[in-house]
Amino acid sequence: MEVSFVIANYNGKDVIEECIESILNQDYPKKDYEIIVTDNNSPDESWKLVQKYKKVKLIRNKENYGFIKSNNIATRASSGEFLVFMNNDVTIEKDWLKKMISRIKKDEKLGGIGCKILYSRSKKTWYGGGKVYFPGFGRHLDLKKEDYVDYLGLAAGIIRRSTGEIYFDDNLGMYGEDADICKRIRRKGYKLLYYPEAIAYHHIDESRISENEEYYIQKNRGYYYTKFYNLFGKILYLAGDIIFFFQLFTAYRIIRNPKRIIFWKKILKARIDSIKLILK
Repeated sequence: MEVSFVIANYNGKDVIEECIESILNQDYPKKDYEIIVTDNNSPDESWKLVQKYKKVKLIRNKENYGFIKSNNIATRASSGEFLVFMNNDVTIEKDWLKKMISRIKKDEKLGGIGCKILYSRSKKTWYGGGKVYFPGFGRHLDLKKEDYVDYLGLAAGIIRRSTGEIYFDDNLGMYGEDADICKRIRRKGYKLLYYPEAIAYHHIDESRISENEEYYIQKNRGYYYTKFYNLFGKILYLAGDIIFFFQLFTAYRIIRNPKRIIFWKKILKARIDSIKLILK
Protein backbone atom coordinates (compact mmCIF):
# COMPACT_ATOMS: atom_id res chain seq x y z
CA MET A 1 0.00 0.00 0.00
CA GLU A 2 1.32 3.45 -0.89
CA VAL A 3 -0.78 5.73 1.33
CA SER A 4 -2.60 5.27 4.63
CA PHE A 5 -5.09 7.86 5.91
CA VAL A 6 -5.22 7.84 9.72
CA ILE A 7 -8.21 9.49 11.43
CA ALA A 8 -9.20 9.54 15.11
CA ASN A 9 -12.91 10.12 15.70
CA TYR A 10 -14.84 11.18 18.78
CA ASN A 11 -18.35 12.58 18.53
CA GLY A 12 -17.79 13.48 14.90
CA LYS A 13 -21.38 13.10 13.78
CA ASP A 14 -21.42 16.54 12.15
CA VAL A 15 -18.06 16.28 10.36
CA ILE A 16 -16.82 12.72 9.81
CA GLU A 17 -18.83 12.00 6.65
CA GLU A 18 -17.61 15.12 4.89
CA CYS A 19 -14.05 14.25 5.90
CA ILE A 20 -14.26 10.73 4.46
CA GLU A 21 -16.08 11.88 1.32
CA SER A 22 -13.29 14.37 0.57
CA ILE A 23 -10.81 11.48 0.68
CA LEU A 24 -12.91 9.21 -1.51
CA ASN A 25 -13.27 12.04 -4.05
CA GLN A 26 -9.52 12.35 -4.52
CA ASP A 27 -8.13 12.37 -8.05
CA TYR A 28 -5.94 9.43 -7.08
CA PRO A 29 -6.19 5.64 -7.65
CA LYS A 30 -8.28 4.16 -4.82
CA LYS A 31 -6.23 0.96 -4.92
CA ASP A 32 -3.20 2.94 -3.79
CA TYR A 33 -4.60 4.21 -0.49
CA GLU A 34 -6.41 2.93 2.57
CA ILE A 35 -8.50 4.78 5.16
CA ILE A 36 -8.35 3.78 8.83
CA VAL A 37 -10.67 5.38 11.38
CA THR A 38 -10.47 4.71 15.11
CA ASP A 39 -13.57 5.63 17.09
CA ASN A 40 -13.21 6.45 20.79
CA ASN A 41 -16.53 4.97 21.89
CA SER A 42 -18.38 8.08 20.65
CA PRO A 43 -21.60 8.77 22.61
CA ASP A 44 -23.10 10.29 19.46
CA GLU A 45 -22.59 6.91 17.71
CA SER A 46 -20.84 8.59 14.80
CA TRP A 47 -19.06 5.28 14.19
CA LYS A 48 -22.29 4.12 12.57
CA LEU A 49 -21.78 6.74 9.86
CA VAL A 50 -18.28 5.40 9.23
CA GLN A 51 -19.51 1.81 8.99
CA LYS A 52 -21.30 2.39 5.71
CA TYR A 53 -18.06 3.07 3.82
CA LYS A 54 -16.64 -0.18 2.48
CA LYS A 55 -13.31 1.49 1.74
CA VAL A 56 -12.85 2.43 5.41
CA LYS A 57 -11.39 0.15 8.06
CA LEU A 58 -13.15 1.04 11.31
CA ILE A 59 -11.54 0.27 14.67
CA ARG A 60 -13.91 0.73 17.60
CA ASN A 61 -12.23 1.36 20.94
CA LYS A 62 -14.07 0.14 24.02
CA GLU A 63 -13.44 3.46 25.75
CA ASN A 64 -12.23 6.95 24.95
CA TYR A 65 -8.46 6.53 24.70
CA GLY A 66 -7.93 10.14 23.67
CA PHE A 67 -6.67 11.68 20.47
CA ILE A 68 -3.03 10.55 20.51
CA LYS A 69 -3.48 6.95 21.60
CA SER A 70 -6.34 6.55 19.13
CA ASN A 71 -4.12 7.80 16.31
CA ASN A 72 -1.38 5.37 17.33
CA ILE A 73 -3.85 2.47 17.24
CA ALA A 74 -4.78 3.38 13.67
CA THR A 75 -1.13 3.79 12.69
CA ARG A 76 -0.30 0.30 13.96
CA ALA A 77 -3.05 -1.06 11.70
CA SER A 78 -1.72 0.81 8.65
CA SER A 79 0.64 -0.38 5.92
CA GLY A 80 1.27 2.64 3.67
CA GLU A 81 4.71 4.10 3.04
CA PHE A 82 3.15 7.54 3.41
CA LEU A 83 0.98 8.20 6.46
CA VAL A 84 -1.63 10.91 6.09
CA PHE A 85 -2.73 12.21 9.49
CA MET A 86 -6.10 13.96 9.34
CA ASN A 87 -8.45 15.39 11.93
CA ASN A 88 -12.05 14.28 11.59
CA ASP A 89 -13.12 17.90 11.09
CA VAL A 90 -10.85 18.49 8.09
CA THR A 91 -11.59 18.16 4.37
CA ILE A 92 -9.12 18.22 1.48
CA GLU A 93 -9.36 19.52 -2.07
CA LYS A 94 -9.74 16.97 -4.86
CA ASP A 95 -6.13 17.20 -6.02
CA TRP A 96 -4.66 17.34 -2.50
CA LEU A 97 -3.23 13.81 -2.36
CA LYS A 98 -1.85 13.88 -5.90
CA LYS A 99 -0.02 17.15 -5.25
CA MET A 100 1.32 16.13 -1.84
CA ILE A 101 2.59 12.69 -2.87
CA SER A 102 4.11 14.02 -6.07
CA ARG A 103 6.05 16.67 -4.13
CA ILE A 104 7.34 14.47 -1.33
CA LYS A 105 8.52 11.82 -3.81
CA LYS A 106 10.77 14.37 -5.47
CA ASP A 107 13.06 14.57 -2.44
CA GLU A 108 14.04 11.55 -0.33
CA LYS A 109 15.34 13.90 2.36
CA LEU A 110 11.78 15.03 3.09
CA GLY A 111 10.54 13.22 6.17
CA GLY A 112 7.16 14.89 5.92
CA ILE A 113 5.13 17.45 4.08
CA GLY A 114 2.40 19.82 5.20
CA CYS A 115 -0.21 21.77 3.27
CA LYS A 116 -1.96 25.11 3.60
CA ILE A 117 -4.90 24.67 6.00
CA LEU A 118 -7.67 27.27 5.91
CA TYR A 119 -10.58 27.94 8.20
CA SER A 120 -13.53 26.55 6.27
CA ARG A 121 -15.79 29.60 6.75
CA SER A 122 -13.55 32.64 6.50
CA LYS A 123 -10.86 31.01 4.33
CA LYS A 124 -8.26 32.66 6.57
CA THR A 125 -5.08 30.68 7.15
CA TRP A 126 -5.12 28.29 10.11
CA TYR A 127 -1.75 26.71 9.26
CA GLY A 128 0.74 28.13 6.77
CA GLY A 129 3.99 26.76 8.16
CA GLY A 130 5.19 26.14 11.71
CA LYS A 131 7.97 27.63 13.81
CA VAL A 132 9.05 26.70 17.34
CA TYR A 133 10.64 29.47 19.41
CA PHE A 134 12.52 29.17 22.70
CA PRO A 135 11.31 28.07 25.22
CA GLY A 136 8.78 25.94 23.33
CA PHE A 137 6.48 28.56 21.84
CA GLY A 138 4.96 26.99 18.73
CA ARG A 139 3.43 29.35 16.21
CA HIS A 140 1.46 28.77 13.01
CA LEU A 141 2.75 31.00 10.22
CA ASP A 142 1.28 32.22 6.94
CA LEU A 143 4.07 31.60 4.43
CA LYS A 144 3.28 32.42 0.82
CA LYS A 145 5.76 29.99 -0.78
CA GLU A 146 6.98 26.49 -0.01
CA ASP A 147 9.69 26.39 2.62
CA TYR A 148 11.27 24.15 5.22
CA VAL A 149 9.59 24.41 8.63
CA ASP A 150 10.04 23.26 12.22
CA TYR A 151 6.77 21.38 12.35
CA LEU A 152 3.85 20.35 10.15
CA GLY A 153 0.18 20.94 10.83
CA LEU A 154 -0.83 17.31 11.12
CA ALA A 155 -4.52 18.12 11.06
CA ALA A 156 -3.77 17.30 7.41
CA GLY A 157 -0.18 16.30 6.73
CA ILE A 158 2.02 13.43 5.60
CA ILE A 159 4.85 11.58 7.34
CA ARG A 160 7.14 9.14 5.54
CA ARG A 161 7.07 5.74 7.28
CA SER A 162 10.77 5.13 6.60
CA THR A 163 11.68 7.93 9.03
CA GLY A 164 10.90 5.46 11.81
CA GLU A 165 8.99 8.20 13.64
CA ILE A 166 5.33 7.49 12.98
CA TYR A 167 3.85 7.30 16.49
CA PHE A 168 2.80 10.21 18.67
CA ASP A 169 4.10 10.41 22.24
CA ASP A 170 1.38 9.10 24.59
CA ASN A 171 2.66 11.40 27.37
CA LEU A 172 1.27 14.41 25.52
CA GLY A 173 -2.40 13.41 25.54
CA MET A 174 -3.25 16.00 22.87
CA TYR A 175 -1.77 19.22 21.46
CA GLY A 176 1.90 19.55 20.66
CA GLU A 177 2.04 16.05 19.19
CA ASP A 178 2.85 17.36 15.71
CA ALA A 179 5.70 19.58 16.97
CA ASP A 180 7.08 16.65 18.98
CA ILE A 181 7.04 14.04 16.22
CA CYS A 182 8.45 16.57 13.75
CA LYS A 183 11.32 17.37 16.12
CA ARG A 184 12.17 13.67 16.30
CA ILE A 185 12.11 13.44 12.50
CA ARG A 186 14.40 16.48 12.11
CA ARG A 187 16.84 15.03 14.64
CA LYS A 188 17.31 12.11 12.25
CA GLY A 189 18.41 14.47 9.51
CA TYR A 190 15.18 14.72 7.54
CA LYS A 191 13.61 17.97 6.40
CA LEU A 192 9.98 19.05 6.68
CA LEU A 193 8.36 21.00 3.88
CA TYR A 194 5.42 23.36 3.91
CA TYR A 195 3.73 23.07 0.51
CA PRO A 196 0.93 25.63 -0.02
CA GLU A 197 -0.09 24.30 -3.45
CA ALA A 198 -2.18 21.66 -1.65
CA ILE A 199 -5.09 22.98 0.40
CA ALA A 200 -7.21 21.59 3.23
CA TYR A 201 -10.05 23.11 5.25
CA HIS A 202 -10.47 23.00 9.03
CA HIS A 203 -14.13 23.08 10.05
CA ILE A 204 -13.75 24.80 13.41
CA ASP A 205 -14.91 28.05 14.96
CA GLU A 206 -12.11 30.64 14.79
CA SER A 207 -13.17 32.23 18.08
CA ARG A 208 -13.48 29.04 20.11
CA ILE A 209 -11.58 28.59 23.34
CA SER A 210 -11.18 25.30 25.15
CA GLU A 211 -10.18 24.45 28.70
CA ASN A 212 -8.58 21.20 27.53
CA GLU A 213 -6.66 22.99 24.79
CA GLU A 214 -5.29 25.54 27.24
CA TYR A 215 -4.31 22.84 29.73
CA TYR A 216 -2.49 20.58 27.26
CA ILE A 217 -0.70 23.39 25.42
CA GLN A 218 0.63 24.67 28.75
CA LYS A 219 1.49 21.19 30.02
CA ASN A 220 3.20 19.90 26.89
CA ARG A 221 5.20 22.94 25.81
CA GLY A 222 8.22 22.35 28.02
CA TYR A 223 8.12 18.56 27.72
CA TYR A 224 8.61 18.26 23.98
CA TYR A 225 11.10 21.14 23.96
CA THR A 226 13.36 19.55 26.59
CA LYS A 227 12.77 15.89 25.75
CA PHE A 228 16.36 15.36 24.63
CA TYR A 229 17.99 17.50 27.33
CA ASN A 230 20.00 15.90 30.14
CA LEU A 231 18.81 16.40 33.73
CA PHE A 232 20.97 19.50 34.24
CA GLY A 233 19.57 21.07 31.07
CA LYS A 234 16.01 20.31 32.13
CA ILE A 235 16.56 21.91 35.55
CA LEU A 236 18.03 25.05 33.95
CA TYR A 237 15.07 25.22 31.58
CA LEU A 238 12.58 24.85 34.41
CA ALA A 239 14.29 27.55 36.46
CA GLY A 240 13.95 30.05 33.63
CA ASP A 241 10.45 28.92 32.79
CA ILE A 242 9.13 29.14 36.35
CA ILE A 243 10.72 32.55 36.96
CA PHE A 244 9.88 34.20 33.65
CA PHE A 245 8.77 32.29 30.54
CA PHE A 246 5.64 30.64 31.94
CA GLN A 247 4.25 34.03 32.91
CA LEU A 248 5.24 35.49 29.53
CA PHE A 249 3.61 32.67 27.56
CA THR A 250 0.45 32.80 29.67
CA ALA A 251 0.19 36.57 29.28
CA TYR A 252 0.69 36.26 25.52
CA ARG A 253 -2.16 33.76 25.16
CA ILE A 254 -4.52 35.76 27.37
CA ILE A 255 -3.77 38.98 25.49
CA ARG A 256 -4.60 37.20 22.23
CA ASN A 257 -7.90 36.03 23.74
CA PRO A 258 -8.81 37.56 27.14
CA LYS A 259 -11.54 34.95 27.69
CA ARG A 260 -8.78 32.42 28.48
CA ILE A 261 -8.40 34.04 31.92
CA ILE A 262 -11.36 31.92 33.11
CA PHE A 263 -9.12 28.84 32.84
CA TRP A 264 -6.57 30.12 35.36
CA LYS A 265 -6.99 27.13 37.70
CA LYS A 266 -6.41 24.72 34.80
CA ILE A 267 -3.38 26.74 33.70
CA LEU A 268 -1.80 26.48 37.17
CA LYS A 269 -2.49 22.74 37.24
CA ALA A 270 -0.82 22.46 33.84
CA ARG A 271 2.25 24.23 35.22
CA ILE A 272 2.60 21.65 38.01
CA ASP A 273 1.91 18.69 35.73
CA SER A 274 4.43 20.04 33.21
CA ILE A 275 7.21 20.04 35.81
CA LYS A 276 6.39 16.45 36.75
CA LEU A 277 6.37 15.39 33.09
CA ILE A 278 9.68 17.09 32.25
CA LEU A 279 11.42 15.42 35.21
CA LYS A 280 9.74 12.05 34.65
